[in-house]
Amino acid sequence: MTLICPRTRRLWAFIAFCALLVVIAVVTHAYVRPLNSDEAEYYAPAIQFVSHSWPQLPLKAYPFPGPPLALWVQAAVAVVFKGWGTVRLLSSLGAVGLAAYLFWRAEDKARWPVLGTLAILTFPFFLWNSFTIKQHAFTVSCLLIGLERWCRAEDAPANRFSGASSAFLTAGVLSNQFCAPLCAALSLDGLWRWRTLSPAERRAIAFCSIPLVFLGLLMLYWGGKQPPAYVDPLPASIVMDWQHRSAQFVLGAVSIGRMGWACPHLNIACMGRPSCWALIPSAALVWLSQIYSPVGSFWTIGQGPISNVLFTALHRVPALLALVAGVLVALAIAFWISPNLKGSWAARSRIWMALYLAVTTIAVPYLFESYYLLLILPLIFVLLRYSETLTAHPRRTSIYLGAVILLGVAYSIFKLRQPI
Repeated sequence: MTLICPRTRRLWAFIAFCALLVVIAVVTHAYVRPLNSDEAEYYAPAIQFVSHSWPQLPLKAYPFPGPPLALWVQAAVAVVFKGWGTVRLLSSLGAVGLAAYLFWRAEDKARWPVLGTLAILTFPFFLWNSFTIKQHAFTVSCLLIGLERWCRAEDAPANRFSGASSAFLTAGVLSNQFCAPLCAALSLDGLWRWRTLSPAERRAIAFCSIPLVFLGLLMLYWGGKQPPAYVDPLPASIVMDWQHRSAQFVLGAVSIGRMGWACPHLNIACMGRPSCWALIPSAALVWLSQIYSPVGSFWTIGQGPISNVLFTALHRVPALLALVAGVLVALAIAFWISPNLKGSWAARSRIWMALYLAVTTIAVPYLFESYYLLLILPLIFVLLRYSETLTAHPRRTSIYLGAVILLGVAYSIFKLRQPI
């Protein structure tokens, strides 16, 4: 018999996460520190533009490359409360809201769902951006809540979860178009199996296609993939040749392979033969793409914590650098080959990853590893909910997730304390 009931454990975990946010905010002066370069160059001008046009909500004429919903919310906060500190606080409240929902919906079967939820909430790019004016915390919160409601709608005989799932997924897609591959993967998988689906599953598939309709209408209104008022900072001299695109693809695979330390499923289930078979071709792919070339500009070198560490530590030995980066690519390939999930989620995850890699490789002229936040966190959520491998190794999983939580907290504090 346990002395602490699961409900109490979840309550204490939620309180601990809120206390962690307070400690990080105090230690890093998160709400009063100056804007960093990304915030000042890309996000602040867009929020200010929408704030100045308030209460009119621009759909087309605003200087930002993505959908406007999160900008509208941030602009409303900036107009009412003034100052960037309140906009950052909105990101923190988004993280708190997601934590409250996930702990409220957590299962009572074992201890690892609580640790798994904390691992999602302390994932470096999510926890760090819970103290910035970027829209990542708002978008991820909408996406994960919508995904959880969608899973319940698929399983439930009644459709009482479908409307809420569609609303949250639509909010995520209309805040960042990189949420669309998830809805597209669910829709495609459902269309291929339409005749075998139950009425509840068909309703869930229909509702997850609604965000795609809204995004499609918005792009038709734009007349392209981004608002016409946005001026792309990419220099016109940069040519998107095949080598640059292959480097984009490799960086995406490196980002997915990063799940090897973000989720124990890969270490438990995917460190065997598939990874070994994929290691040599993965290293060759990294080498040919020259994404970690010792000479190159900002636009041809992978950007992100993993890429920066690899390049800084190993750039003097290009072959070793390609081999180490190839391990991450091999992990991504191994997960794509055998995700070890229940039911149809195995096929869905493959479609989802392929669509996400295709979209980011083709549509994004330059790629940061943080762009894969909207793929990695929902995938971890799916693994925690549906993978049988995790429940078969509860002690090992708990230790691993605990280490991941500490790593995410340390990275976020380091990032927030860096000089502007």
